[in-house]
Amino acid sequence: ASKVTETFVCVQPDDVEGKIREIIPPGFSSNTDDFISLLEKEANFKPFGSLLHTYKVHNVEAGADLTYLIHKADISCPGFREHHERLQTFLMWFIETASFIDVDDDHWDFFLVFEKYNKDGETLYATVGYMTVYNYYVYPDKTRPRVSQMLILPPFQGEGHGAQLLETVHRFYCNLPKVQDITAEDPSENYVKLRDFVLVKLCMDLPSFSTEKLPLGFSEEMATEAREKLKINKKHARRV
Repeated sequence: ASKVTETFVCVQPDDVEGKIREIIPPGFSSNTDDFISLLEKEANFKPFGSLLHTYKVHNVEAGADLTYLIHKADISCPGFREHHERLQTFLMWFIETASFIDVDDDHWDFFLVFEKYNKDGETLYATVGYMTVYNYYVYPDKTRPRVSQMLILPPFQGEGHGAQLLETVHRFYCNLPKVQDITAEDPSENYVKLRDFVLVKLCMDLPSFSTEKLPLGFSEEMATEAREKLKINKKHARRV
């Protein structure tokens, strides 16, 4: 601050830390040594919620297949509320129109992606990304899960984690009888492309989307099977 005021008369520096405090929960570190000491506690961290899916991705630099886990959690999981308060701050850095959600609403589902790795003989977990889904009510007795937020952190982008996450979430809701269909809130162009890829992959296993029937064009049989088996609405099935 003193360097700025000495060089530029009457120009005050921006209160960067004050702005950061508006979105980051109390307890963050502003000292490098303090931050490094806190990292030692990460050895005790375990993923929240229940495991839905495990997959591997080959890493060229490591010359090995790395293991990744997708967990489903909700706000009732011990310690998850505090974890989510810190996790959601990443949205402000990487998504222009991001906003925080009301976690006290029990209609929210949370899906988390972790990298599982070993260091000095200990099993550790690194956060890769996450997704939030809100379960809307559909008259008379159905729900409509709507993807609200989805983020894969930059070091892990371009490795297929987004597709793995979206497919896992989609398969999870497909197994719930009360789910009407699955939608997204104000999807970006990149999200729409990702969703198209995942839905095409899922529909490839449906008889109505067989190579013999595709040349005949879109049909009501396709719309019905996609809706009943994959919770895909007619508009998205038509895109496929």
